[in-house]
Parts: sequence; structure tokens; C-alpha cells
Amino acid sequence: MILFHAPIELTAVASFGPTLAALSTHRLATGNYRAFRIYTTWPRIVGASICGIALVVFAYVVLPGLTTGDPHKLNWGILASVAVYNYSTLVGGPLGEEPGWRGYALPRLEEQFGPVGATLLLALLWAAWHLPLFLVTGWTTSPLWTFVLILVGLSVIMTHAANVARFSVVTAIATHAAFNTVSRFLAGLFIHTQPSVHIPFELVLALCGLAVALVLIVMTRKPDTMELPGAEQACLFSRIAEAVLEYYRDEGVVVRIPATTRFKAALPKAHEQSNHSFG
Repeated sequence: MILFHAPIELTAVASFGPTLAALSTHRLATGNYRAFRIYTTWPRIVGASICGIALVVFAYVVLPGLTTGDPHKLNWGILASVAVYNYSTLVGGPLGEEPGWRGYALPRLEEQFGPVGATLLLALLWAAWHLPLFLVTGWTTSPLWTFVLILVGLSVIMTHAANVARFSVVTAIATHAAFNTVSRFLAGLFIHTQPSVHIPFELVLALCGLAVALVLIVMTRKPDTMELPGAEQACLFSRIAEAVLEYYRDEGVVVRIPATTRFKAALPKAHEQSNHSFG
């Protein structure tokens, strides 16, 4: 579509390629179309979705804002705005891609390479999938290598959320959709000021995402999944956020987050093991 100069909106149709490929492959291999999970349990889906969304917003909105801007001048109210969402939040990738990427490919790659290896491989495949969009003028201002780094960090976050959700595509779609709103969140966050940084802001995003990804990998103590044991994962975002807030309070910056906004979810017990049966 891009080569034929079709409108960029039509790429939403092409974004269903990974899902169609997953359905076709699974049909040929098993004789049915049950290639991915939609439902596991609602506590896991809701908890994992909240965790994934919160980590994306923290890694690609809050952390870049705190590291490059004056917290007193940042428009934190944008985080509660519904104006950042539009049709592209879901249609521009999440609905079409995630059943194929995190619903079908990721659990199978994890069986072969483990969660970290599978994540890195999937991130490279995901980046390659987006290569044609670099032919579209104005689609992105970041160079390819920075874009790949951004996707690596994001992929670690999404792998974590997907494992917690037992690979429900609802969580993958929600987390991907949150990332699709990052540019609009940032535009609103910096409406009264500008980032103060001596490197490209896209690189700041990549480094912040990789920092959060590294924390996730280090804090993950299950060897077979990228999931923290028990309910610890449910408050992971709260612990990271509180550490950042403590630093800024020490610097004399008052940033208050009501206790009711801490992200917690009721999750099944830690001894429940992940399985990759899609029957």
C-alpha cells in the first residue's frame, strides 16, 4: 500500500498481517483457528492490563518528563485526559498486530528461547515489520536504530504484561494501545514548557524504556516466565514510581499521588504455572 502511495490510514488494514499469518499457520499445523487466547481469567487480564499500561506511561511519558523538564511546569493533568485517545489508539496496530505477535508468536518463542531471548527476537521482527513505514514522510522523526531500541524496551514491558495475563491478547492490545498515545501524552505534558536535553528526545524515550525494561528483567525471579512471584508484580509500578517520587521530594519538588491511584490487582497465587496450551 505504501509503495502504491495509498493513504496512510489504509495501513490499518495491512496491520492485520501478523494476525492473519498466525491464523493461517495455526490452521495448517493443527486444523483449527484457535491460534491465540482471548480470555484467561478476568483478575489476570485486568491486573496485567493495568500493570502494562502503567509501565508504558511511566517509562515513555512520566520518566522522560521528569528527566528533561521542570516538574513544576509540566501539565500532569494530561495523564487523566481522554482527549489523547482516538481511533488510531486501537486500529493503528494493536488490534491487527497483537494477536499475531504476543498472542501467537511470543508464547511459542518463549518455549524455545526463554522470555528474554524471545522478547529480543520478537522486538527485531516487530521493527522489521515497520520498515516500510520509514518510507512515509513524517511518520517518525527517529532513526531506525533508535526506533529499534524503543521497541526493545517496549517489548520487555509487553512480555511482562503478557506473561502475567497468561497471554490473553486483551492485555497485549491494551498495552500496545497505551504506547500509541505516548506522543499525545507528551505533547500535553510539555504544553507549558519544553524539554531541556542535549540528545535527541527520541533517544531519551529509548533510554527510559530500556531502564524500566532492565528493572523488570532484574526483578523477575521466575526462570521460565517474565513474571514476578505472587502479587509482587501487581505493585511493581507503585514501587518504581515511589522511588522516583522519593528522589524528587529529596530535591525539594513536591509531587503528590493519592494512595488510591496505586496500581494493585488481585492475582492468582504464585504457584500457578504458565502453560502454552491454546486448545
